[in-house]
Amino acid sequence: MPDFQKVAKRCICGQSARMPLCDGSHTAKGWRCDAPGVDKVDQVFAASPYLRNLADRLAWEMDGLSLHMIEGEVRCVRLILISDGHGMAAWDVQSRRVDADEVLILGVGPAARRLTEVYPKATFIKVPEEPLDSLWSAVIAAIAHEPVDEIMAPLPRIFLSHAVADEAALYPVIERLRQHLAADVFVCADSIDPGVDWQAVIRRELRERDLFLFIATEASKASLFCAFEAGVATALEKTIRIVSLDGTPPPAHLQNIQSMDAVRLRTRKPWLRPTEAVYEACLIAIQGGAPARV
Repeated sequence: MPDFQKVAKRCICGQSARMPLCDGSHTAKGWRCDAPGVDKVDQVFAASPYLRNLADRLAWEMDGLSLHMIEGEVRCVRLILISDGHGMAAWDVQSRRVDADEVLILGVGPAARRLTEVYPKATFIKVPEEPLDSLWSAVIAAIAHEPVDEIMAPLPRIFLSHAVADEAALYPVIERLRQHLAADVFVCADSIDPGVDWQAVIRRELRERDLFLFIATEASKASLFCAFEAGVATALEKTIRIVSLDGTPPPAHLQNIQSMDAVRLRTRKPWLRPTEAVYEACLIAIQGGAPARV
């Protein structure tokens, strides 16, 4: 079975009995998850893993090709990428075999907002992902309308406060922020050179960083070092954001700040894997609305 068929894809036709996940019942809408069988197309559609059935349906109804169903190099007038910001490493590989005159990126949801930095030459249109049952109509509307330039604020320089016990779960997220978005993230475990005064480095970075990101878990709530870092950030009146890794509420001294909860996010978006839910929660916290200060 191809890898794309193993992914728990999102339903975009409203027919699934497993909403919001796809169960294959979109065949009742008159389209199938296979290539349309044409020799030459103007448009090629590609998508993040959880949105590939959306690319398939667009290809079927707009006489195009869905990239993940064809092999070899592809030439087209326009490549349309529908992305929720996940699976970008796989897309980087796929994109090398596409020769397109123009690229249109439809960014679905908060994790896709930074794609303008990853692909600065592409045209970007933001697509609302809520409510879930209107995604198809939102994408069609986005394709039909002229894009509006959106000025994206640069990511802040981040001090990430976490417990050592949580590093295994956090590092895939940290590496994704750094590699795909060029985010400047200070993490004690790999941002301090051997032999230096680590306490002095932490104090300096807490002063100089734009945003303090606290990762809430039972381990971080019990950590004296995390409490110290949060106390200094509070005293310095830094912008503070909180992400709960496992559903743990913030410690008492930070509970006045609304937090992002990766577990609750997965409940609302069950197609996300745990690491992807943490990544999206961190992005929402980092680039969210008005900064929350203590």
